[in-house]
This record gives sequence, structure tokens and C-alpha cells, in this order.
Amino acid sequence: MPKPSEKTLRLQADKEAIQQMLDQGASFRQIGLKYGCSYTLVQYVMKPETKKERQRKTNEKKNRDTTGVKPRSYGKPEPKVIVEGEPEPPDTRDLTGRMFGDPLPGRSYLDRMRAKQGA
Repeated sequence: MPKPSEKTLRLQADKEAIQQMLDQGASFRQIGLKYGCSYTLVQYVMKPETKKERQRKTNEKKNRDTTGVKPRSYGKPEPKVIVEGEPEPPDTRDLTGRMFGDPLPGRSYLDRMRAKQGA
């Protein structure tokens, strides 16, 4: 088990004073500022169950069953949708257009609107 830090030891020594500050309405953040540490350290010292609860939730996330769950696709282009009877226009998009999913020439809503107005 790791040795507690100097700040942790100081907080543990002043538990009664910290409890009085909490009873008077001080927040964990205010106490942390006074002692020169984070509010979570104050929470962990004053309420050890807070740390245990956070660790339990983290372990649940790590150990959850992910079978059958489809992974998210971030930034991956959609698969090509081929409409029957319509010839595939040449892909003249640049790299940015491909990465961000810009429609092929002639396939955007604006292109279809212009085609309807011109016809």
C-alpha cells in the first residue's frame, strides 16, 4: 500500500477542525483551498466511502460485458449507398470532403434542388 502524502496526513490530523468547517457550511473546495489541496482529497479523507464508490463505478465500467455491443465509429465515412439505375459519379472530393462525409457530386440536397428547378 502506498505511503499517504504529506497533505493527506495533514488533513487526517485536522479532521475535527475540518468537520467543524463543514458543519459551519464550508464546501470541500473551500477547505481544499485553505489546505492547499484538491477538494477530492478532502472528500476522500472525510468520507472514505466516496473513494470506494468511485473505484467501484470505475471497475464496473472496466468489467462490463460488451458482447453484442456495436463499437462507435468516430470519423469513419459511411459506406457507399448505391442507387440502382443511377451511374456512380466520379469521386472528385478532396481528403477533407471524404473524411467529413461530404456527398458525392450530384448527390447533395442542394444539387437535387437545383436539378429540379432547372428541369
